Amino acid sequence: MKIIKFQGDISSEIAKSFKDSVAIDTEATGLQIPERDKLSLIQICGENSDVYIIQPDKKTYAAPNLVSVLENSKIQKIGHFLRFDKSALEYFSKCKMQNIFDTKIASKIVRTYTDSHGLKNLVQEFCNKNLDKK
Repeated sequence: MKIIKFQGDISSEIAKSFKDSVAIDTEATGLQIPERDKLSLIQICGENSDVYIIQPDKKTYAAPNLVSVLENSKIQKIGHFLRFDKSALEYFSKCKMQNIFDTKIASKIVRTYTDSHGLKNLVQEFCNKNLDKK
C-alpha cells in the first residue's frame, strides 16, 4: 500500500484504473456545508490498496478525473456514513454520485442486535482490530 498525495485532482490514469469499487472518505472544516464549511480533503482507495489523498482546489473545486469516478455507475463507492461525504462531494464537485454503499446503513439493517454502528464497532466485530482515533 502506498499513500499518494494530489493537489486538485487525481490523474486520468488513476481514475481509469478503478474498475469495481473504491473506498471513499472526506474531511471538511466543519459540518455546515455549504453555509459555512468547506471540503478540505478527499481520500479514495481502489482495489490495489493504494490510497490517494486529494487536497481540492478551494477556489474552483474542479476535479474532472475524480468526478468521472464518482459518476461512474459501474464503480461502487463504499464508505461509512456516506451521507455527509456524498453531500459535500456533490455540492463542491458539481456532480451526482452513482452506485454508493454506506456501511453504517448496512450495519443498521443487518446488525439489529445492537445500536453501536460506528466504524470502530464494525472493525472490532468483523476484523478483530481496535481503531485508535488518536
